[in-house]
Amino acid sequence: MGVSGDGPNPWLAIGAAASPTLHAQELRFAWERFLGDDEEAEELVRAPIADSWRRSLEAGVDWSGHRLAPVVADEEEAHDRYEESPLGRHSALIHACLSAMADEMGYLIVVSDARGMLLSIEGSNAVRRRAAEDMNFAEGVLWSEPGAGTNAIGTAIAANHAVQVFGPEHFNEPVQRWTCSAAPIHDPDTGALLGVIDLTGDFSTVHPHSLAVATATNVATYGPPWM
Repeated sequence: MGVSGDGPNPWLAIGAAASPTLHAQELRFAWERFLGDDEEAEELVRAPIADSWRRSLEAGVDWSGHRLAPVVADEEEAHDRYEESPLGRHSALIHACLSAMADEMGYLIVVSDARGMLLSIEGSNAVRRRAAEDMNFAEGVLWSEPGAGTNAIGTAIAANHAVQVFGPEHFNEPVQRWTCSAAPIHDPDTGALLGVIDLTGDFSTVHPHSLAVATATNVATYGPPWM
């Protein structure tokens, strides 16, 4: 059995009773073994994370952090795209669904487009500044898996599933001080991916409820996930 936290849900990073610090140490060990070509390392993490690590490696993502997620639009253009997007029309509802948990836990409320480009980031100025400095987490930056490696936004897009990513489950080392929970949003009529709603914060604040809240916001915005 791997170190995926309590409970059987492979998309959830950690159970409420687990120790974030201990869990992070176990995951860091697995990540280092994976980068060292240890074939058994993938058995130590959840299947969605192992799959994402393989995709990140095949995409040539720099795990060391010397090359961070790329900027693909400036902040003003990102804001304009958000206002024009289907998700932008629901910005007040997204804020209402996520703000209570975000304020309590110190999370950022994040919306990306279908490619993984960050369109909107709400939250504490201090947390936003730290996220931008630590890992280039800012509007207009591409957080797809090929752009940033394993992360909740990019992995939710790649797997087409809501997912929580914690600490050293992130492929890129500077991102391992963070935790994130993301849910992809689809057009209810066509099933086309519209974007991703995400909660991001310090890894010490990880909680299973953040994934449930992100998923519930998906449902509140566009109804049950498209099938």
